[in-house]
Amino acid sequence: ILLQPLYERVDWARKVLGLPEDIIENEIKNFKWRELSTDKMRVEMDNGDYETIPAVVSLHCNPYSTQENPYKGGIRVGPVTPSTVRMLAFEMTFKCAVVDVKFGGGKAGIPLKRPLSEYSAKEIRKIFEAFATVFTNGIPILSPHYYCGATDMGTTSRHMRIIHDKFCELTRGSLVGAAVTG
Repeated sequence: ILLQPLYERVDWARKVLGLPEDIIENEIKNFKWRELSTDKMRVEMDNGDYETIPAVVSLHCNPYSTQENPYKGGIRVGPVTPSTVRMLAFEMTFKCAVVDVKFGGGKAGIPLKRPLSEYSAKEIRKIFEAFATVFTNGIPILSPHYYCGATDMGTTSRHMRIIHDKFCELTRGSLVGAAVTG
């Protein structure tokens, strides 16, 4: 349901560009997402309790799948669902194609139980370090060569720095490049 308005915008753009009707259907709409999710981000809060925080990464379409052309898209924190993440990954594919940037569309989401502003700086660091750990070691997609995240709603360059630092610690310099931007 969330994708229907996006499909309509894509179809409008297809008509404006004079593209054949089947190109959107065959190349974008029918593409199967690769969706990776976890509910294993168990983070200790300042009061000693643990909060299990889910996360999802949706990778849509990467026609340029090489080490130089990863999936690209933001890491959204807050009220986000897997359906929203899927739609935003699709939209990222389209945005990259429109401006001729050779990246596939990707998006990540971390739906928190409460607003990010209610977490302490230490808890926020632990949440983003857990995200980096899960998607570097557990489900190894966070990489300058596969999925490169970025700032999005609810995240800042400080959060990307936390992810980057943890990624570098975990890979010990074995991968060259930034696993996040922003």
